[in-house]
Amino acid sequence: MSVFPDGPTGRSVAYFTNLLRAASVKPEPTSAVPGTSDHGQMRAVDFVVVRPGGQIVADTKSATIQVIWKLGGWEAKLVAAAAGTKLIGPLQHPYEPWHWRLARS
Repeated sequence: MSVFPDGPTGRSVAYFTNLLRAASVKPEPTSAVPGTSDHGQMRAVDFVVVRPGGQIVADTKSATIQVIWKLGGWEAKLVAAAAGTKLIGPLQHPYEPWHWRLARS
């Protein structure tokens, strides 16, 4: 059985393989390998609503989705503004009303 030489506990490959097989991911990972995400390939944008003077009205924090983005109407305004453009969104999994991507040509 091989051992990871850099591992602090010296656990075996089989140990880590079993951990990975038993792990569940729901609904999907929220980050990608650097350079492989739509952001990393310059095909996505996160919108932030800012008032003149720099005060942030709607940010990219998940805790703000219900109160700011939905009840505050910013999600609907962004959907309306993006109609007829090459923007596709918002991201559904995980749900992010501020995250949109460009349609591939």
